Amino acid sequence: MLLRIAAGQHLSEVLADMGLSHQQLWKRARQVPEWGAELDRLLTLWRDPELRHGTVRAYRVHGCRCPECRAAKAAER
Repeated sequence: MLLRIAAGQHLSEVLADMGLSHQQLWKRARQVPEWGAELDRLLTLWRDPELRHGTVRAYRVHGCRCPECRAAKAAER
């Protein structure tokens, strides 16, 4: 999974191909912190530079799951 994300494949596409949900992904990231940190690094590295990150709009409309966009979504609750 991380290799595919490192190659620039979108997270949602990788999850769909593997038959995994976002919930399963984030559960693993919590259970294996080193793996989760690498996932966050890759999501930050490959995020769209034209988006305004750290916003709920980037999370909802554009599907960005970088740490900043996830934090914005979490703060909305």
